[in-house]
Amino acid sequence: MGTVNRPLVNEISDWTDLSPGQPVQVDNGDGQVSRALVDTLFEDGSIIWLRNEPGSRSLHLRDDPLTLYAI
Repeated sequence: MGTVNRPLVNEISDWTDLSPGQPVQVDNGDGQVSRALVDTLFEDGSIIWLRNEPGSRSLHLRDDPLTLYAI
């Protein structure tokens, strides 16, 4: 999905509010922000799979240093 260079707003604090296919901005805390699509998530919001680029997926735990923002 690529790197994003615009301000982040609408932080998603509860991952249970997300739906598969929803686009999000991802801040890994490393100074780079990227776009991704929600691929799969656990009902309790503890684990999420993101589709970062065609064929690339990443698994994240709710306690990971990761912030998601609604687009």
